[in-house]
Amino acid sequence: MGETLAQLLAADTPINLEELVAFASSVPHGALVAFHGVVRPLENNQPIKGLLYEAHETLTERELRRVVESVVDQHSVMRVACAHRTGIVLTGQIAVAIYVSAEHRGPAFNACQVLIAELKKRVPIWKSPVY
Repeated sequence: MGETLAQLLAADTPINLEELVAFASSVPHGALVAFHGVVRPLENNQPIKGLLYEAHETLTERELRRVVESVVDQHSVMRVACAHRTGIVLTGQIAVAIYVSAEHRGPAFNACQVLIAELKKRVPIWKSPVY
C-alpha cells in the first residue's frame, strides 16, 4: 500500500515543490509523474491578475486527503503528494501540484490524471477571477 501527503495551503504560502518531490520519490520507484496547475492570464477571454481560491479549511482538507488516499488505494502507486493553494494566486503561479511515484509509468500517469479529475470534482474549492 502506498503513502500520501496532502496539503491545503494558505494564500501567502507558495507550494514547496521540493518537499513534494522528496516525499513522492523517497521510495524506490521506476516512474515519477508531476502535474502543476498554473493560473492562466485569461479567464473567459478576459485578462486577469490571478484567481481567488476559497475553501472551508477543515472540510476541504479532509476531502483532499480522502481523494489522495483513494487514488493510492485504487492504483498501483507507491506515493502521492498533492498540495493546493487558497487565497489569491497570481497568474503564472502554481495553484495545485501533484506528484505520483510508481513502479511503472502507466499507473503513475493514470493515477495523476484520476487525481486531478477527482480533486476538481469532489474537493470543495471555489475559484473566482481577480481583475
